[in-house]
Amino acid sequence: MTGYGNELRELLECMLRVEGGERVGVGEVLGSRYLGENGKEERSEISVDDLDAAVTYYNLGTMATKKEEKRKYYMKALVIYNRIGLDNIITATLYNNLGFIAEVKEEKYNYYKKALEVYGKLGVEDENLAATYYNLGFIQSTKDQKRDSYTKALDVYKKQGVENVNVANIYYKLASIVTGESEQYEHSKKSIEVYKKLPIESVNKAKAFKRLGVLSKMKEEQEECFSKALGMYESCLLYTS
Repeated sequence: MTGYGNELRELLECMLRVEGGERVGVGEVLGSRYLGENGKEERSEISVDDLDAAVTYYNLGTMATKKEEKRKYYMKALVIYNRIGLDNIITATLYNNLGFIAEVKEEKYNYYKKALEVYGKLGVEDENLAATYYNLGFIQSTKDQKRDSYTKALDVYKKQGVENVNVANIYYKLASIVTGESEQYEHSKKSIEVYKKLPIESVNKAKAFKRLGVLSKMKEEQEECFSKALGMYESCLLYTS
């Protein structure tokens, strides 16, 4: 990691330099209470430096390219926030990001649920909350669970006026969950409407056009969808070859 990443590392080293078991440096000291390992409430003195360190760990995690490195920095940030007893947007994002990079499904599920729990405490409804619902829906097992999570994500995106890849994918995934052919068509149609606004070419977009073509009863629409799907598949193959 170079440039900005190295500056963050150097800053982190300065902030976390320890001598004789005590933090070196000054800053306003914040008193907080948390549950220690023995389950009893303990008092912890946390300086402003600790809060800065948590944010720096978070930033390093977002900039890291390897999953293990991301996980290491995210966990360091989370340990500090948990010790302080502070739940904020970064805490929720940390849980979501840890869920995204986790390898085990159960671990992913637990992290996403923790993220939603923090968002619930904060009363925040933004794109990050919607993304967490989207990620949760992706790993859930039953159609009802998936539909519930995807619908909640979609509701938040609509409130925020957001139309992104996740929104297009949600409509596409809902089309595969519902049973009625007319519902499948409507969700597929909405997926394409969003995709058309996005300057991207992808396999998922091609799949969405293909599905709409299969569901459509109109010859002209079928031809357009199949033609666009074929073009995108060919572009994706050329790009990856």
